[in-house]
Amino acid sequence: MPFDGYSNEFGDADFDVAYIPTRMPSKVYVVRTDTDEAIGIVGKDYPERSGHKPMLEKIRETWAELLPEWTDEATVTTKVSRRGAWCLEEVKFPKQPRPIRTEKQSTELIPRIVYWTSLDGLTSNNLLSGSIDSYCTNGQIFGDYSHIKRKNSKNFVPSIIADEMSDLKEKFHNQVNYVQALADTLVSFSQIKQITEDLFNERKAAQMITSIMSEVDIRGSNMFAVHSAFTQYASHDDRFGFRRSANENNLVERQFKRNTEVVKWLEHDAFQVAA
Repeated sequence: MPFDGYSNEFGDADFDVAYIPTRMPSKVYVVRTDTDEAIGIVGKDYPERSGHKPMLEKIRETWAELLPEWTDEATVTTKVSRRGAWCLEEVKFPKQPRPIRTEKQSTELIPRIVYWTSLDGLTSNNLLSGSIDSYCTNGQIFGDYSHIKRKNSKNFVPSIIADEMSDLKEKFHNQVNYVQALADTLVSFSQIKQITEDLFNERKAAQMITSIMSEVDIRGSNMFAVHSAFTQYASHDDRFGFRRSANENNLVERQFKRNTEVVKWLEHDAFQVAA
């Protein structure tokens, strides 16, 4: 099912898996058939999947059916981690921009969908709907109301998570309204200082203040600048780098897990009171 915006390929997620018995009767290996590499161990009753492609295909089919006018020039990026056991796919819809205006800047939000899953039982099946700030490519994060999560179970099939995508348009429009409200909410330096002190240790608070003030220079003294500094932390590593290790196999996953940190910050009273 090809679209103009992507080739309908699966990149590094394009492989199948088999389930091979281990020396423990209750466990089986999850083995990549292309490399013969074991990428996980699961219980023998774990719901078997042939690979990532069936879920990716089902979700792609669903958003294409729900958003036919959005799919023209949609862009799809597929990434893997944990030697392929973990997979994330991000879809952006650049032809659906919505303006956000501050006293110093105008930018646009474009819709995006992110879904991620695993073959080794260590990650549930997730879908996050949100947006991208076109000025800085920050992935906007808003909280649990835009997050669909389903456990790996015998009763799980990709259509279950795909069926819950029916209100993606409404969620996106609500998010645009929320971000504009943040842009209209002024914030003082003392408030910024209080937010960071309530959320972070001394070292990280100092780093985050510097990041927020960089956003203030661009967007003005408003809560959108604070929100943008938080989402910048989850979208880029230039201000908050990663501690490097001998095993960088899960770097993509480690980067994305920052989203869960940011959700907690945005739901904290320190941010909610100021917003």
